[in-house]
Amino acid sequence: HRCRSLLERQIEEFFIINGVEHVCEPDYPWHSTLNPSGRRADWIVGNGVFVEAAGMLGDAAYAEKMEEKRRLADLSGIQLVVVTPEDLEQLADLFLPYMDK
Repeated sequence: HRCRSLLERQIEEFFIINGVEHVCEPDYPWHSTLNPSGRRADWIVGNGVFVEAAGMLGDAAYAEKMEEKRRLADLSGIQLVVVTPEDLEQLADLFLPYMDK
């Protein structure tokens, strides 16, 4: 799928190479303050685990949007995995349960 950043591309390629079944850009549930206009995650893997590629947490506005997604996931009972550039070396550990064996 089309990736909007190099980080997304690296994660997408990891999923493909390792047989991680995933769906691109699933919708978060509606919420009156945290998601009134239809936010999306980057992927969903496994049995409903949302995944976000977070490459710009140093930007205050971006970091706030990511924090809102975390709060929305918590309120909705959604397991959320946020992947930062520092996590790229650990993707196998993060996604081992979803990889083809």
